[in-house]
Amino acid sequence: MTTFIYARVSTKDGQTIENQKHTITTARKDAFMLICDEGISGKVHPLKREGFNRLFRLAKRGDVIVVTAYDRVSRNTRHFLEMLDMLKSKGVALVSLRENIDTTTSQGYLMATQFMAFAQYERDLIGERTRSALIRLKSEGVSLGRPVTKAGQDAVELLKSGVSVQEVMRITGMSKAGVYKVRKSIC
Repeated sequence: MTTFIYARVSTKDGQTIENQKHTITTARKDAFMLICDEGISGKVHPLKREGFNRLFRLAKRGDVIVVTAYDRVSRNTRHFLEMLDMLKSKGVALVSLRENIDTTTSQGYLMATQFMAFAQYERDLIGERTRSALIRLKSEGVSLGRPVTKAGQDAVELLKSGVSVQEVMRITGMSKAGVYKVRKSIC
């Protein structure tokens, strides 16, 4: 029997797997191998993540995968339950330190399903709040997205004055696609 640690963080800026690793190795002295995914959202299917896919292929009957929380595996209820069923059919146990639920029992499976429904709900709420804030900012005239470059500003002025796309490309050094994108934004 092998005990694997799986850790995932959504972004690489400011987030680290070290806290998850420390939590698991402190609680489970039998932890053997750390497999992680960094900079990958929990809404991406676990098998489409390099680390989890590798873990799934390595895990054998009797092995245990330990996570700090179920939302490290997935933030999508359907993906999580699909993964849980696949692990169960391989004879691999999934243990979460936060939820402390035995998913090999009917009651544990039910509780894990409920926790995952709340994790997905939380993710959906974050998306709604973000969209709402972006709509408000846009209505207030705040410029969203990347800042316009000097070349982009020059392209706007040149295109407004009637200079051809080819000439704007030559003067600004912008790509054809970039110039057309600028032209589309001012039409």
